[in-house]
Amino acid sequence: MEKNISSMKFCVYLLTSINPGFKYHTYIGKTTCPPRRIKQHNGIISGGAFKTEAKRPWEMVIVVHSFPTQTKVLQFEWDWQHPEKGRRVRQAFDNMKGKHCGTMFSLQYKIRLLAEILQMPAYCKLPLSVYITTHRYDNFLNECPPLPKQITVEYGDLSDIMKCVGIARIDRKEKTKIKRDNIFDNLHGTSQSQLSQLIEDFHLDDKTSQEDTLAEEQKKIQMQKELKEIQNTSSNCFICQQRIKLDQRIVKCLYKCGMKAHLCCLGKIFSENTHTLIPTTGNCPSCHREIRWGDIIKVLKNKTITSF
Repeated sequence: MEKNISSMKFCVYLLTSINPGFKYHTYIGKTTCPPRRIKQHNGIISGGAFKTEAKRPWEMVIVVHSFPTQTKVLQFEWDWQHPEKGRRVRQAFDNMKGKHCGTMFSLQYKIRLLAEILQMPAYCKLPLSVYITTHRYDNFLNECPPLPKQITVEYGDLSDIMKCVGIARIDRKEKTKIKRDNIFDNLHGTSQSQLSQLIEDFHLDDKTSQEDTLAEEQKKIQMQKELKEIQNTSSNCFICQQRIKLDQRIVKCLYKCGMKAHLCCLGKIFSENTHTLIPTTGNCPSCHREIRWGDIIKVLKNKTITSF
């Protein structure tokens, strides 16, 4: 059975070089901590990919997260990197022909390709989220087709993305060390002062291990509190009116309307007006607000009280 403990933490990201000699060159990778990863790519701390060393400094433009399994993370990364080889996104690659988006490795091409990939059957029904860290490339984004309804788009600072992705568990000792090398050593003929302004956003402070531990403890306390509340409350499923047992998977309305139901009952309601086995979106049977089915599954995988 595939391990999904940290699958929701993995992201696939898009970098673009802000080195004047490599304008709009790109790199695609995966990580559990985007703020730390951009530091590694820029040589501030050790661990960056060798391929990115010559084109520093880099900017992280887009982060795609909320994948249901680690397999999907790996598949998505590969398909975005090699659309001409991936059978899941071959149609997306064909759709890019004649779009005048530059070469396959340019920023404009990769952004438009992302929008095309998210239309494909392999990904269009996943509850993914696209996090954009800057408005500087909105002219590229505005040329993209609309994304599927259940895929959300959010703008924000890279330093705030962990609020969306969550803090990944680190089971091994942190081996990252500060590097003494100047990240501009490879930029021949360019002074540090000329580019220092461009990378100020990259000097982000990672959370300390103590803060990570505290956040995990607070999450556990909240989970236990909510579980105890349900255990002490006698209630019936809002849909089937049968008593909710402690060993059954249940959902609660995020909007505090008081609705509680069996997961399977809500799934049937969501699937009534669709022609697919797995629903994508639906409405709360009590307050009628629209939510994503994938958000329910996401919380279940994190072993918390399921809510939407």
